[in-house]
Amino acid sequence: MFEGTCFIKPNVPFDRKNTDTCYAPMFRRKFTLPAFQKAELRFCALGFGHVSINGKRIDSEVFGTDESVYHKTVWYRREDVTEFLREGENQLYILCGNGFYNEMIPTVWFFEQARWRDLPKCIAELEIDGEVVLRTDNRWKCSVDGPIVYNQIRGGEHYDARKEGPFEEM
Repeated sequence: MFEGTCFIKPNVPFDRKNTDTCYAPMFRRKFTLPAFQKAELRFCALGFGHVSINGKRIDSEVFGTDESVYHKTVWYRREDVTEFLREGENQLYILCGNGFYNEMIPTVWFFEQARWRDLPKCIAELEIDGEVVLRTDNRWKCSVDGPIVYNQIRGGEHYDARKEGPFEEM
C-alpha cells in the first residue's frame, strides 16, 4: 500500500518561526476512467484534510491524524468511493489544514517545537477494480491562495469569501 506514492505539499518556503502564514493548501487532479465496478480511496493528511470527488465531499468527517506521533506513526483512511466516480472525466480535490501537525501557537505540550512540523501535506491512492490508477505525485495542481487564509488548531480559521472561486481555474 502506498508503494510508489508520495506525500505532496505546496511548493512554498516553510518558516518554523512565521506564525502569520498558515496555509490551507488545495490539491486537484483530473483523470479519466473506463467503465468500472468498484473504487476505493486510501488517504492520509498530515494535519487535517477534506476530500471531494467531482464536487461532492466523500463523507462528513474531517480526515486527520490528530492522534499521531508524526515521526513514528500516521493513520490513513480507506473509503469506498464507487458512487462518487463515473466513467469518463473525474476530478479529485483535497483541502489540507495545519491541525496538530503544524501547530504554531506555544502550549504546555511544546508542539510548536516538534521536529515533525512542516506545511500540511497528504498522500492518496485511488484503486479501481483492484488496480491503483491514481496516486499523489508531482502532476497534481496545488494552490495556497484559497479562501482559508489562516488555520490553526487552537487559533481558529480565517475565511475570506472574496477568494472563493472555482478551483478548476487554478
